[in-house]
Amino acid sequence: MAKRTVGSSLSARIAAEAKEIDLRLWNLTPEEQEINTFLMERNIKWLCHFTPRENLNKIRRDGLKIRSDLDFDAVVTDQGRYDRYNNAICLSISKPNKWMYQKKIDQGFDLCLLLISPAVLCKKKCAFYPHNAATASYRHINFEQMAGLSALEKLFNNPITFQKSGQEPQSIWRHDWLNPCETTSDQAEVQCLENIEPFYIDHIIEDNIPLTYDEILNFINTIELEKQRELEKQRELERQRELERKRELERKRELERQRELEKRRELERQRELERQRELEKLRREREESSHSISSYRSKSSGGGCLGIIILIIIAMIFIF
Repeated sequence: MAKRTVGSSLSARIAAEAKEIDLRLWNLTPEEQEINTFLMERNIKWLCHFTPRENLNKIRRDGLKIRSDLDFDAVVTDQGRYDRYNNAICLSISKPNKWMYQKKIDQGFDLCLLLISPAVLCKKKCAFYPHNAATASYRHINFEQMAGLSALEKLFNNPITFQKSGQEPQSIWRHDWLNPCETTSDQAEVQCLENIEPFYIDHIIEDNIPLTYDEILNFINTIELEKQRELEKQRELERQRELERKRELERKRELERQRELEKRRELERQRELERQRELEKLRREREESSHSISSYRSKSSGGGCLGIIILIIIAMIFIF
């Protein structure tokens, strides 16, 4: 079987993580803000939900729906539910319910894991169960007692106590190795009684499903590292493009300078040629002027001698 992508972020996601602003947490009521403060104090960053692979396309498009709103062809993993709100969407906090996951795998389901924003706990109608919601001790407790901050806090109590049908009350103590964001019981459950829109879904993990908080954290860190590397790659590409644009601009400027320099040189050559022509013209004019003067002097010299001879002849006539 070909290996599919480890995980994918939904294109519909609107959380502005880069600016550390989650638009899904805007306009909280005081009660919702109390829950959000608790989530931050516990460092709760995601909720978990399993779904058959066949449902992924519809989930990407429509999000998670309560059972009464599901299409007739949706694949459900639990036809006979024993919890009180069998129309609800089942979620777990920070880590999957490994026991339930293995049970469904053994039943033949091909499951994928959704990581959902904890903002759902603030904005949606939810009931909180310290242990499996189908446990007998929770069946006759009204919704108001299982909702709100006080009910959410009980998922992290040390210990949590529950009672199965026909058995004595049982307690589960928090292990020292649990992170603050992990519930005391691995089967602690959140039931959301409203549809969960696609923009609350942060990641869909289709293969190599992580089943512990640390495994999910490693997955998230890997995704973030890949994002960071991709961002760095894009920045480097942009830097290279900008550098190339600057080089191209510099080349154009250099070409323009060379053209301008060549124009100036050509202009200087034209001026030099014009100067040479002017000098040649002056030289010729001087030569012509000098020749004319010489000719005039020659003529003038010849005429003077003839006059003297005539005068001598006239003088001799008068004498004799």
